[in-house]
Amino acid sequence: MPTFYENKAENFLSARKGNSLLNLPHLHNHLELVYLLDGATETFCDDRKEWMGSGDLFLSFPNQVHFYPPVGNGKAPH
Repeated sequence: MPTFYENKAENFLSARKGNSLLNLPHLHNHLELVYLLDGATETFCDDRKEWMGSGDLFLSFPNQVHFYPPVGNGKAPH
């Protein structure tokens, strides 16, 4: 899967609230912190896959390839 470099013009902390995450492998020169309010999703960082559920945090460091693939019903498998 192709990876792209996300180049943001901001040079400061930014935050947003939404109900979707970037599902394409990408990297950038800043930290990315995701706090999941509700539901569940998979996270991929470098060669590792993990599940996130409500209340979980995900942190990617600069230049780490990461993405969040779409999940069918937003619930972790049992």
